[in-house]
Amino acid sequence: MNFFDAITHSFVTIATGGFSTKNISIAHFNSVPIEIVIFVFMILSGIHFGLLFSTIFEGSKKIFKSTVVRYYVLAIVIGAVLTTFCLYGDQYNNCFEALRYAAFLITSIGTSTGFATTDNSVWPALAQILVIFFALQCACAGSTSGGIKVGSPDKLKNLQ
Repeated sequence: MNFFDAITHSFVTIATGGFSTKNISIAHFNSVPIEIVIFVFMILSGIHFGLLFSTIFEGSKKIFKSTVVRYYVLAIVIGAVLTTFCLYGDQYNNCFEALRYAAFLITSIGTSTGFATTDNSVWPALAQILVIFFALQCACAGSTSGGIKVGSPDKLKNLQ
């Protein structure tokens, strides 16, 4: 990845905007290290920015105690594992390869970043349903991600 592509993709990943300088998105680079870096920052970009700020600049440990962040990370892990089981043997003969594509796409769709590393239109029906679920709901309130946000149940009690 050249400098221009790296800067452009870093801005887009944090803003969860999905723009890529390449027609086939991140699949153009076909690089596991690039995918891992983008994957980590997609997950971080789906977390409430206030929690990230207080963790980085104030040394707060709230991010590790937040039930919303726990749900968000757990949902991505479960979604990636379920999608991997759907893909392994059907689309990919290598478990690592199935996990690579499943985790990246579930996180990309869940944070509304929209990057792609493979053609998911040929995936089995259950995997596509999981992708649709994550398109509707995943990332935390207070992030730039789209979809229905994961919020705190404590806030809902105040509405009653």
